[in-house]
Amino acid sequence: MPRRLPELAVAAAVAGVYLWACCSVVVRAGLSAGPFDLAAIYGFNCVLTGWMDYPLGWLANPLVWAGVVFLICRRPGAAAVCGFLAVGSVAQWSVEWHRQGLWLMLRVGYDLWVASVGLLAIGSSVVWAGRRRVSARHTGSVAAADGGA
Repeated sequence: MPRRLPELAVAAAVAGVYLWACCSVVVRAGLSAGPFDLAAIYGFNCVLTGWMDYPLGWLANPLVWAGVVFLICRRPGAAAVCGFLAVGSVAQWSVEWHRQGLWLMLRVGYDLWVASVGLLAIGSSVVWAGRRRVSARHTGSVAAADGGA
């Protein structure tokens, strides 16, 4: 198995689910905007304009892409840090929407966005732990071959 396969697999899965979220409805039609009701809001619209309304919650988006880049560059520890920071950002955004009573407006795009963030956090952590375990096993066998030095 190629050494980069786990990192690339997690990166591809995260990017795929995230892009699926971008193509899906995040907020259903009918969200009140003054005297008007807005049409359904898709993920790409949220990515492009969400920073204006919810900057801390929106921060999960660049964190996800930074994590994907870190995975491609074989830095699963840094990707895990990005993933867990993104989880905190999503949690803040979700609490804010719940506080405003807008929770029932969310659709499948939101669920996919949350799934991509969770997949980054958990997947990169698993890859990182596996790499550390393999590295420790390899270092231990080298030390034993050197006579324990």
